[in-house]
Amino acid sequence: MFWPMFAVAVGFLGLAVLAVLAVRVFVEAQRLGRQVTDSASRINRA
Repeated sequence: MFWPMFAVAVGFLGLAVLAVLAVRVFVEAQRLGRQVTDSASRINRA
């Protein structure tokens, strides 16, 4: 009975790690998009 419970716990831990990584990627993509927008506006003003 231990191993099935252990496998389920490891699966949930893996999902939690993937969720954290997905949030970090989303935040970095938004930051990069803001930088691109700022750079484009600076280029247009020049």
